[in-house]
Amino acid sequence: ILNYFSLEADKTFKLGEFYSQNKLIYQVTENKNVLPLPDLVYYTSTYVDHTFRFKMTGGELQAILGIDLYYNTKFNGYSYSPSLAQFYLQEEKLIGNYPIMDAFLNLKLKTVRFYAKMQHFDINMKNRRHYSVIDYPYNQASFSFGLSWTFYN
Repeated sequence: ILNYFSLEADKTFKLGEFYSQNKLIYQVTENKNVLPLPDLVYYTSTYVDHTFRFKMTGGELQAILGIDLYYNTKFNGYSYSPSLAQFYLQEEKLIGNYPIMDAFLNLKLKTVRFYAKMQHFDINMKNRRHYSVIDYPYNQASFSFGLSWTFYN
């Protein structure tokens, strides 16, 4: 039996068109050699949600522009053995204690939705390499976009 304790606080702040969704998690495991976890995990999504109104056409364009931030404290993460295709516990290296940030833009015009996202745009700040598993870095910065168009009869 392994005992695990987790305490989570979740709060959304709103000031006019500005929003900030925050989540803080404190977690403890009785045996970090069996289940290594960061002590603190923090996530926030801060954005502006504005609707543009066009008097001439009577149309509306909803625009959401923001940043997501994910952070956790240092911990002995898992390592991976490609020859065994398995994760295993290790105690030599620590991972964590750096932010991972994404920037995003969402647009909605009637039944058309568009999004653009720059994932992990902070990867090259201070020449750091961010790891999700020991010796396996997160993906480099990437840009993605998409379009969704709903048709009605």
